[in-house]
Amino acid sequence: MVDPGKGGTGNAQGNALNTLDGYKLQDGSPAINAGTMVSTPAFLFEMESQGVHADQDFFGNPIGLKPDIGAFESELANEGDELLLVSNVYQIVEEDTGNSVNGIPKNTTVEQFLEKVQYTSTATAQVTRQDTTVEQTQIIQSGDILTLSAADKKKQYTLYLEPEYYERTGWTATAGSTQSGEEAEKALDGNVDTLWHSNWDGCTQDQAWISIDMKQSQTVSALQYVPRQAQINGLILEYKIEFSTDGSNWNAIPSVTGAWAQDNTTKTVTFAPVQAQYVRLTGTKTASDGTQTFISAAEIYLGRIVSQ
Repeated sequence: MVDPGKGGTGNAQGNALNTLDGYKLQDGSPAINAGTMVSTPAFLFEMESQGVHADQDFFGNPIGLKPDIGAFESELANEGDELLLVSNVYQIVEEDTGNSVNGIPKNTTVEQFLEKVQYTSTATAQVTRQDTTVEQTQIIQSGDILTLSAADKKKQYTLYLEPEYYERTGWTATAGSTQSGEEAEKALDGNVDTLWHSNWDGCTQDQAWISIDMKQSQTVSALQYVPRQAQINGLILEYKIEFSTDGSNWNAIPSVTGAWAQDNTTKTVTFAPVQAQYVRLTGTKTASDGTQTFISAAEIYLGRIVSQ
């Protein structure tokens, strides 16, 4: 910080605020652009009449797309010329295999979509479908492309609507490891207070899987993983999703891999449509509060991305 420790106290007419400049970040601080964009609590928006603004830092500066750590936000120019896209509403995924924006509700227009994302202020945003511009009043379809452009740079994202999940009645599940009373079927019972959990004595990483039999061949292009709602044991951090038509051959259809944050929030992954009866989710890396290996899930849903 610039000069911490010399701030005043009290709040009379904002006099204390005027003494706190020492708590601003120095140029070159490692806290600059090192924060994480988080959802804004609704009550902050209700406090604007009291001088509280959800899009500003403690000192009244605007919050950037690459926020600083702490109460001070440095000049937005410090973010550089990188093309950035953030949203408190949609899931934005950036991977070597391609970027995507997921979870867009049906019947969302381009204008409504752009109101719920933020992107680099110097960039322009355009939604296209098969190289044709989708106008502001038109409805977004899965597979549309969002292109951010600035100067000589471009960055693209594939847009996907919210998945439609299949009814799981009659489905069955097996797993590489289970604890008595916490069998694989618990991930299909519709109750987030129950869970599938591997053996409490631990398992090997190659036993950290669950296979779901949908009882018929269906188009699958989305998986939703609802982690246990307390503790970290068994949370899936890195995953592999495999598909089969017969429950034995898992190599004929390309698998899907990725990573999830170590928290209890619901995770959704979308991918190119496949035709399968069996889907196997493997935790290639899972969380533990000790040295043993565990895997768990409160619920698992399978579905497909609709076009519009």
